[in-house]
Amino acid sequence: MDKETIDLSVDVIGRVLVVDDDAKNRVLLRDILAARGHEVLLAASGHEALDVAAQHNPDVILLDVMMPGMDGFQVCERLRSRPETATIPIIFVTALVDRKDRLKGIDMGANDYLVKPIDSRDVVLRVRNAVRMKKMFDQVRQANVELQKLEELRDKLVRWIVHDMKAPMGGISGHLELLLMDAEDRLTAEQQDYVRGALNSTQRLLQMANMLLDIS
Repeated sequence: MDKETIDLSVDVIGRVLVVDDDAKNRVLLRDILAARGHEVLLAASGHEALDVAAQHNPDVILLDVMMPGMDGFQVCERLRSRPETATIPIIFVTALVDRKDRLKGIDMGANDYLVKPIDSRDVVLRVRNAVRMKKMFDQVRQANVELQKLEELRDKLVRWIVHDMKAPMGGISGHLELLLMDAEDRLTAEQQDYVRGALNSTQRLLQMANMLLDIS
């Protein structure tokens, strides 16, 4: 692994979006997370959260459930429906403890829950794990992009090599045909078989080259 590999033994620092309509809750979570080195973004409503998430691509979102206007469930559903925010870990922060409400959140796409009143150590651990998961996902996604680029380069190289091979193989085939036509009476039967064998092999190579180009 390269130098950007995540060390699982230490805290992972990330960008955290805190969404809560209560200013005291926002400040409390900001102070807890900022003390651990995280960059903290704040949003006071669901609509603001969608805008901030789209603009700043946070590593994790702490999302209050009970908010006026657009509640946390709706925000989560919107985030999951947008490609640019679909993979961001979402942790619901809520006073709801009913199993039905938790299942609803998971169904909407939430990754985890924090129950109010919040415990600072609980917040730190869950955010650390979520940020770590997001960064690992981003590494895998970037590696996949680089792999796709390498595959495209490989395909271009194959096409270039095969295309350039066709010209000399066509030349060999043409000269062998001329040899049979012009010198057939001066060649023994065995020598003619050698030439025809070489001609057939060259033509098969041309067919293989055309097939490779077609596949590419």
